[in-house]
Amino acid sequence: MNITACLFTVLGGMVTLGHPSETVRLNQLGYYPRQEKVAVVNTGEVREFTIVDAATGNRVFSGKPGYTASSAWSDKNRTILDFSDITAPGNYFLMVNGDSVAFEIKERVLSPLADAALKSFYYQRTGMPIEATYAGRWSRPAGHPDDKVLIHPNAAGPERKAGTVISSPGGWYDAGDYNKYIVNSAYSIGLMQAIYARF
Repeated sequence: MNITACLFTVLGGMVTLGHPSETVRLNQLGYYPRQEKVAVVNTGEVREFTIVDAATGNRVFSGKPGYTASSAWSDKNRTILDFSDITAPGNYFLMVNGDSVAFEIKERVLSPLADAALKSFYYQRTGMPIEATYAGRWSRPAGHPDDKVLIHPNAAGPERKAGTVISSPGGWYDAGDYNKYIVNSAYSIGLMQAIYARF
């Protein structure tokens, strides 16, 4: 009973400490099991750091800082912590200089990011309704069908005179406006292809 109470007290404290840190930077989404795992400490001298298993409260790793890098732009030193030796999937706390930051190790740890990125392409789509089934409270009717667009004088040429009406549906809203640019569209398509290939 006393051990359970003690473990609850220790882990409860760690949960409250596992907040976004101003001084410790690490991958907020987490790490793949066999990926290099590093964190950066922005202030203070680091003598040692530990990794604690969030499920058990056990210390699973202790390490010394790898090296300190200084920035010519900010006059600040940043200490690099390497905990790549930890490969077991799970939830952990990095504890250093009285600060504690939560992180996760698991396969496909970046999948939620890929899902969110693809969903953002849906939310930004032009000329089609964004349905409540997929967008919830961000649903909306189709905007800017662009099926009758005038050629701007800057885009006119021998084949298409200024003022010619063309159809140019689809694409994505960009930078808070409704202009469409071929470079931005190509970049968007390239990102989607990269997400498909990687995930």
